[in-house]
Amino acid sequence: MKKVLLVTPQDYKGYSNFRLHHIVDQFTKNFQSIAVIYRYHITEKKPLIDAVRSFFLINSLSEKKDNLLLLRVDPLLNRRQSIGLSMLNITDPYTPPEIYFKRIIQKILSFFGTLTDLLILPSLMFCYFLKLREKYDIVIVQGPWEGAFGYILKKLGLIKLLVYDDRDYEPGFIPTNRFRRKIVEELEKRVLKKADLIVSVGDMLAELRQDMIQVKPVVIPNGVNYKLFRTAQQKLPHRPTLIYMGYINDWSGLELVVDSMVKIRNKVPDVRLLIAGHKNTVYFNYISEKIKGYNLEQDITFLGNLKYSDLINPLKESDVGLAIFKPIDLRKYAFSLKIIEYMAAGLPVITTKGTQSEKVVNKHNCGIAVDYVSDQIAEAVIHIITDHNRYSQFSENAKIAAKGYDWDILIGRYFNFVQNSFNSQI
Repeated sequence: MKKVLLVTPQDYKGYSNFRLHHIVDQFTKNFQSIAVIYRYHITEKKPLIDAVRSFFLINSLSEKKDNLLLLRVDPLLNRRQSIGLSMLNITDPYTPPEIYFKRIIQKILSFFGTLTDLLILPSLMFCYFLKLREKYDIVIVQGPWEGAFGYILKKLGLIKLLVYDDRDYEPGFIPTNRFRRKIVEELEKRVLKKADLIVSVGDMLAELRQDMIQVKPVVIPNGVNYKLFRTAQQKLPHRPTLIYMGYINDWSGLELVVDSMVKIRNKVPDVRLLIAGHKNTVYFNYISEKIKGYNLEQDITFLGNLKYSDLINPLKESDVGLAIFKPIDLRKYAFSLKIIEYMAAGLPVITTKGTQSEKVVNKHNCGIAVDYVSDQIAEAVIHIITDHNRYSQFSENAKIAAKGYDWDILIGRYFNFVQNSFNSQI
């Protein structure tokens, strides 16, 4: 194996701690050359002219360093994520708006998203033949549209092995439009059937795929740079502290955490909450208003979107890691990186019942799973912080278990499975 192509809907340059980044970091050591095709995500900080150009044109931008080539694809009708929710000031996209007019506009915008989806594949093909035009030994794809692209390349004889990196339940990203969701469901199913190797991120997702296509995927979970995050086990003096790391948006459960803080303070008066990550502006504003309403401005701190290595500093001053996900399909099957990062830092974890995260926490006995209810969150936090023996047990279990989730170990296994599959094809 000499050349590998990775195709993803995630913005490789726009973010820094996706599963994809760790695969690329490890695979650059094993392959002669790697190319990554990724979709460009427009953020609020981008100039208006960029947004207009992205909407009406297909754009591509390439960057090469050593044996890694990055190709950014800006597909036709690309627009800022969640722009419809921002326009309508909708905090929770999973619940229909009370105002009839908003419901109608939401349906129209969601239907328009179907057209945007359908243009992803031709945009990928256009940029591939414009910029790359090369054959690859392996293509690793994330997402159904990227999977369809990889399958076409294989049918054209441009790649030998098609690997589907099953890192999310893709229909879960589409909560409101049944037609659009059905298209994604069917495409995802077809691509999974055509893949030579399926690598699922967790047990629950692998079981879903096995029921769906009667093929058992390989499970390679998300992991952690253990050498880096174990340094956060050496704590600095601090108040009793909860921490949330990750995307600050409608499924993050932070509104329930804020609600629970009032009850927690009755038992742990000096408790505080640290929040680090990039944000959905509408949801962030909603959370901020809640914090003001409870007069918690001095007890809850937003740290912004920190670099991967900079997460260590707040973790050194934290006691409990929060992963209170809304129990929707998107989060039910997800294997959250933050869970393992908390564990490597020696933090007990509180998460939601009925999710892959619960399976991880229960398997390693390193925290508590609760229903998606603020009172249960408060009770779990109080229990962990005030019961010192239980805290020590959870913390030690977390540290021990996290060693097995080191990215070097996991991606090494990933490479071996890919290598064996490739050898069986030739």
